[in-house]
Amino acid sequence: MITSIRHGLKALGKGVEAFFIVLGDQPGIPSSIYGRLIREFRRDHPNDLLLIERDSMAILEDIDTPEGYRNLVHRKSPGEKG
Repeated sequence: MITSIRHGLKALGKGVEAFFIVLGDQPGIPSSIYGRLIREFRRDHPNDLLLIERDSMAILEDIDTPEGYRNLVHRKSPGEKG
């Protein structure tokens, strides 16, 4: 994994101020979490580490098994009927 991250970092343009390292086995993290991280970063925080309150348990979910994947695929989306 670190090799892939290093290659990605080398490919970043000179104007890039920040980046996400996103794990592929956590597909349920909603875009709202990333949006909040971007907004907090743009507030010119002096630290390299940003902490935000989460409104989704998806950041704690990790899909490592076929069973976990099946559960994710068959889960209903918010507001889905049936």
